[in-house]
Amino acid sequence: MHLALDDCEVFRVLPDGRRERVLTTDFYPMLSVCQRQEVSADSEYVLVQLGRQALGAGGCCATDGTWRSRDGQHWQRRVQGRWVEAGATPR
Repeated sequence: MHLALDDCEVFRVLPDGRRERVLTTDFYPMLSVCQRQEVSADSEYVLVQLGRQALGAGGCCATDGTWRSRDGQHWQRRVQGRWVEAGATPR
């Protein structure tokens, strides 16, 4: 798996060099800047943390999240202490 992080977005780098966006932070209606983008891996998952800060605001983050994947295509997001499929609403 070959991933690239750029401005709080995660891209899967395809064999021909093209990039396919696979993750981004939630929509935020005001101007914001990428404050945090980190990636790590262990024997099971790639873990990504992203966070955008509203311009003029202190601290982080207006939108943020932690995601994990085994293949770079299918992602789970940590929501209320549980891992859920990215885009799903926890129950």
